[in-house]
Amino acid sequence: MSLWRPETLRIGLEPDRAAFVRVRTGRKRQAIAHETVSWALNPQAPDLKVLLAKFAEPEFKTRDVHIVLADALVRYFVVERPSGIKNRSELIDVIAGRFEEQFGLPAADWTISADLAPGSRFHLACASPKTLIDALRSACMSSRARLRGITPYMVSEFNSHRRALPKRDFWFAATTADSASLCYRGKRDWRAARYHPLGASPLDHLPIIAARDALREGLPEGASIQCTGVVAHPIHSGATPPIALVGASLWPGQGPEWSSTYRTALSGVWR
Repeated sequence: MSLWRPETLRIGLEPDRAAFVRVRTGRKRQAIAHETVSWALNPQAPDLKVLLAKFAEPEFKTRDVHIVLADALVRYFVVERPSGIKNRSELIDVIAGRFEEQFGLPAADWTISADLAPGSRFHLACASPKTLIDALRSACMSSRARLRGITPYMVSEFNSHRRALPKRDFWFAATTADSASLCYRGKRDWRAARYHPLGASPLDHLPIIAARDALREGLPEGASIQCTGVVAHPIHSGATPPIALVGASLWPGQGPEWSSTYRTALSGVWR
């Protein structure tokens, strides 16, 4: 571990595998060590021995850890703020109730976070399995690793690229090789959010999915689709309108297969 250049262990958690990358950040980003491990993750009863073992290996030992959850593990939804809400506590109760209504799951079993920007009428919320979140925090604590964050993939992608996005009225698509989390952003509000598992390249499906979601939510048609996560496409010519690709298509010095394998883990430092 360098004493002078910051390094972080980036972990991407998916239902069927975990990807580990020790990254040196700063002016020149570099993957120092990397590995994937296959598993069958049960978010309600997670077995994290794999993580504990990696924390102990010298090539993955760092002070700081950041974990990205694949969107298949979380639930996105949008809540309209009811009139008459008096305070933040009441709004949080409304969001929890909306989660239970939409997904048929007890809110107490999930960690729910929401974008509660002042002046917004609609709020984007994300629910993560509480047992999994607690287990990840406990694993880092027991390994004396400093957990810098547990972030869902779409949220991480949006935060990384928000300065490059339009000011209003666009779809934001955080994609992987076989999925897309598609959200609509208006002037001040998030108006729609949905995770779509796909069987082929997201670029082939996004315009159709966006048109369908717009019809379902009563949103304007024809908005641009700002798309991140696409690997091995030239950044300016890899897609046609209404899709606009955002972010690098490959990790520096790596090819398409490597970049695709570690794309989720590296979300947040991928530019």
